[in-house]
Amino acid sequence: MKSASFFAKLYEMNLPIYDVIIIGAGASGLICARECARRGKKTLLLEKDALPARKILVSGNGRCNLTNANVSPEYYHADPELISSALKQFSFQNALDYFHQLGVLTQEEALGRIFPQTGKSTAVAEPLKLAVKEAGAELLTGQEVIRVKHGKTFLLSTKQGQTFQAKKLVLACGSCAYPQLTGTNAGYELAKKLGHTLITPRPTLSALCVKETAVARLTGIRSQVVLSAWQDKTLLARAEGEILFTNYGVNGPAVLNVSSAVSRALTHGNVPLTINFFPQIKESKKFLEERLKQFPDRKPKDFFAGILHESIANLLIDFIGLRKNIPMREQT
Repeated sequence: MKSASFFAKLYEMNLPIYDVIIIGAGASGLICARECARRGKKTLLLEKDALPARKILVSGNGRCNLTNANVSPEYYHADPELISSALKQFSFQNALDYFHQLGVLTQEEALGRIFPQTGKSTAVAEPLKLAVKEAGAELLTGQEVIRVKHGKTFLLSTKQGQTFQAKKLVLACGSCAYPQLTGTNAGYELAKKLGHTLITPRPTLSALCVKETAVARLTGIRSQVVLSAWQDKTLLARAEGEILFTNYGVNGPAVLNVSSAVSRALTHGNVPLTINFFPQIKESKKFLEERLKQFPDRKPKDFFAGILHESIANLLIDFIGLRKNIPMREQT
């Protein structure tokens, strides 16, 4: 009587062998699949969700911020040599040219941000999916890989009961960020089972939650600011740009640019944030002192009129403890 292992081996022998299988049809997986197929490799792209490129569709508030004209190793905090090497091989201009070759028209906006000219993320997601198909790669959605066995080949099993085999395997599963869009730890677990060492993941480009609940009064308000993050009176990070107040804290470009430093520091204690609402003014304190001399008889709300959003001014007045019906010159 033949053993179970014999039939398992026979089954594996009858499976088609792909040159490359890529797990995850996000931006990285789609581009990887296209490039492998263009080079004549028999390529299979597996996606657990019914729809590929879901994170592309929500990126940049649904507009898809493709890249940045100011990309530089100096903005990368973990391993500058690694990013320097990567950028030498594939620069900003290379990235721009790549999307143009896919048929995506782009435009540059403030701070060097590059968006599709249509202003819609579908203008990026759809050409990427078309490029994968046109290159000859195979895309299967609704296939969640739960096991990988590595021998002479990679043998993959899915939750849906399918089995696939490949000479090479690429994990492009994405991170656990954005669980609303199926972000999970699955990719980490597969990598771990294949012998890779894992570093505990943490947010590096994220909105920030704050303890001060009164900030929720500003939900939906945007402002150009200088945002600073501190710990034990030491400046951790500073960024100038737009801030968006939310019901849980703050978001926006300025927040994203300090979030990595904040995330690292939170393991050691609290991280206070300070906001300069007058980034165009070099000496804010002197500016306010001069304004007080100019308008000493104005009540607090009127004093801030013309320089701060009304809701921000009202919160600041309450936070500082200014008496609302008393002229500024009489405030103590």
